[in-house]
Amino acid sequence: MINTSKLMSSRSAFIDTAINKGGLLPLEEYSTCEKHINVELFQNLKTKEIICPVCYLEKQSDQTAATDSQVQDGAFGDRARKFRYLANHSLFQNKNLMNKGFKDYKATTKEQKENRDAASSTVSRIVGGQPLNIIITGSQGSGKTHLATAIGNNVNAMSNRDDIQKTVLYYSFSRLLNVIRDSYSNPTFKGEKYYLELAEKADLLILDDIGVEMGGTATGKKSEFSNKILFSLLDTREDKATIITSNLNLESLEKQYDPRIISRLKANMVPITFTETADYREKMMI
Repeated sequence: MINTSKLMSSRSAFIDTAINKGGLLPLEEYSTCEKHINVELFQNLKTKEIICPVCYLEKQSDQTAATDSQVQDGAFGDRARKFRYLANHSLFQNKNLMNKGFKDYKATTKEQKENRDAASSTVSRIVGGQPLNIIITGSQGSGKTHLATAIGNNVNAMSNRDDIQKTVLYYSFSRLLNVIRDSYSNPTFKGEKYYLELAEKADLLILDDIGVEMGGTATGKKSEFSNKILFSLLDTREDKATIITSNLNLESLEKQYDPRIISRLKANMVPITFTETADYREKMMI
């Protein structure tokens, strides 16, 4: 902000500021305005208007300060909007998992500890911009969703702390399919285009429990609808991070889904596999 009182103590400095910052020309005539006594008048070179230069520079300085404040408020507003993206736009099947982290992941076996550490190590990589495809597989109740949401919540928090806020989004895949199906018969519902656009904007997308829409077993019978939606979700994520959880292993996923989907999942893939843990959810009572 311009300190006009300080500038006025030196005529040469004031004239220099008036000319260079205000586009004003001194007239060597003096007058009194509503606020300032015996002030040298200047001419606005753009409008040719005769003005009090002190009033003009103060107004210009106030406008600059207001603009700077708006820019700052806008930056903070955008950061807050991104931070709340996960809470505001996600489709959770079980809202008890919304705030899960690594600290409350009860790792009691070697496999659980290794998988927790593997999941935790991906957080800084995602915040750093690596487009990882994290594939968490294992039997029902093995703790896959807990780890996936722990990654998401930590990416959200760490990127906020580092002032590089990432947008995180969670979709229960079966719930997403149901919501989209419902929208086909009711045009007032938010539908396919809406949810795909939300996913495209997310820096990290969590797709929980893919395969469950087919009964969670590798039948080899492909669902055209689920393949279409899953491909649409992944097709825009070449340079973004994605987490997939499934009861099916990678070999079984290959039988259920289009080769183009599998190809995208295998790029920058980080596999986290549960083969021994089967009762984690029962122990956690969720």
